[in-house]
Amino acid sequence: MWLESHDQSYVVATRRNDDMITTSMGTARADDLIAALPGRAWSRICAGPGAHGPREYDWARVPVRICWRPGRGHWLLARRNRTTGELAYYVCYGPRRTRLMDLARIAGSRWAVEECFQQAKGQAGLDEYQVRDWRAWHAHITLSMAALAWLVVAKTTTPKSGTHGSDGMMIGYTVPEIRRLIAALLVRRHQAKHVWWWSRWRRRRQARLSHYKRRGHALC
Repeated sequence: MWLESHDQSYVVATRRNDDMITTSMGTARADDLIAALPGRAWSRICAGPGAHGPREYDWARVPVRICWRPGRGHWLLARRNRTTGELAYYVCYGPRRTRLMDLARIAGSRWAVEECFQQAKGQAGLDEYQVRDWRAWHAHITLSMAALAWLVVAKTTTPKSGTHGSDGMMIGYTVPEIRRLIAALLVRRHQAKHVWWWSRWRRRRQARLSHYKRRGHALC
């Protein structure tokens, strides 16, 4: 494999019915290898923050292959949903002392990448192009990602918590809100006072809805 020949560590998703070379030089399906693991082989590990809280799953790994390079290892990694029991599988290569939590963290990083692309499509028009050559496509993608980077930087420079004012609590600026303000001021050329008023109204309303939602959950 090219990555291994260049000694590049990786965690790559694989299918449940893919054949793995075991440490005894035999072959076995990925799901069969994981099914043979005892219960103590599984550990609950947080793979990173999510929209609804920490992404906690059960993780386990089993060594595969036998011809390891000095100081390197191969593993079959499995992730189990704690609610549905659904399994996902990954093949891994890296330093022999790599911990299970490190593999889980790397496998979970794909969500951040996917969220970035989804946000770029929704807020910066990443997928809104009609081009036929590489140069035009590359220019569009570069400008879209640069625009998203600017929006994210603008968001992170604002306070993360709500802002108190004479009219109550407001949530901080979000990427969609900043994009909406720019479009209203520069594209539609609305009056700045009007745009600012609507932005404050929206953020106050979102803060109230969030407050009532949390309060409702607490009362249940």
